[in-house]
Amino acid sequence: GGARLLQHTLWFSADAHQYLVKYEGDAVMELAEVMKKDRRAPAIFKNKELGIAVTAPPGWSFYSNPSPKGYTMSTYLLSPELKVWALLTVAPHGSVFDSARAAAQGDIETLKGFFKGYTVRADSWAEQKVAGLPAARYVADYQDEGKPMVEYRTYILGKSMVYWFVFRIEKNEFDDAKAELDRIVDGFTGK
Repeated sequence: GGARLLQHTLWFSADAHQYLVKYEGDAVMELAEVMKKDRRAPAIFKNKELGIAVTAPPGWSFYSNPSPKGYTMSTYLLSPELKVWALLTVAPHGSVFDSARAAAQGDIETLKGFFKGYTVRADSWAEQKVAGLPAARYVADYQDEGKPMVEYRTYILGKSMVYWFVFRIEKNEFDDAKAELDRIVDGFTGK
């Protein structure tokens, strides 16, 4: 009937794995790498250029996107079964902030306008050290399509960069996940 059919050509490896190694259609994509991972081993992310590393528990993995304008790096932390939305972002701070808490507080007003009911738990603030650098953590509650959610943030103030972890999880699952999220942040090394 004159309709254009979408045509795909797929190539698979001839071994037992049968990896999809090439796709050709409206675009051409080729498999660049196959990584094998011990599911019992911690997941490790390193960015040599920035001199940072993060260690996450077994089952977690990392995915880096091109960074939005103004940011040096954005890397997603993929939790098992994707129950936690997680992100590590890095940006230059240009000595704008005198503390990690000031960096965190700078984002809160924006977040209040973005998330329905975004409210920081007043008793949740904790100032500490992560990788020997000043850090500040807080917990905020908000609504996502009527569902109660928690956002757990940690800001780490480096010499020239500010690093921050963002974890979003359903409110009823936060308490059980908090210790694991703390271990991820505590597994951060940077400068």
